Amino acid sequence: MTLDLLTCEAVKLMHKILMWGAEGVSAGEYRTLPAHSGTGTVYPEAEYIDGGMVAVLENFHRDLALVASGALDKHIMAARLFYEMIMLHPFQNGNGRLCRLLVTYALMKAGDPFPVCLSNGHKKSRQHFQQVLRHADAHVGDVTRLAAYILECRHHAWQNFNRNLHYLPGKGC
Repeated sequence: MTLDLLTCEAVKLMHKILMWGAEGVSAGEYRTLPAHSGTGTVYPEAEYIDGGMVAVLENFHRDLALVASGALDKHIMAARLFYEMIMLHPFQNGNGRLCRLLVTYALMKAGDPFPVCLSNGHKKSRQHFQQVLRHADAHVGDVTRLAAYILECRHHAWQNFNRNLHYLPGKGC
């Protein structure tokens, strides 16, 4: 599968598709209002989103080249893209969904054969995910735990895939 370079327009289109039909959401449009999280994180002012998006995507393309050369692990690359995008918070709503989709995009761009859901199969998966994000916040953007979580989710997905191979046609029911 060939995936084109990620552009600001492509990110806006992804958001538009993800948020299509959601009430009160300007799907595919950068936010124009201040944004903050329930944990107190204050995101950049709306006037910085255009430049911030360019920087995030330039960083991603640089990291992608490093992955291709073997100088960077693809899970670190995907974690950086997620974290930089979520900290920019370019849209009023749907940033988390978009960032999870971007993790899959980044991993597929680096050669993964199929999308991976960011769930480690544990009933407290969402709490685990939030913990690794808080760790990155508390440690100046250190995404190593987020990368480890992404790897754990990929491992879980592959385990499920292998466990369910016997359901394939011709293999019996």
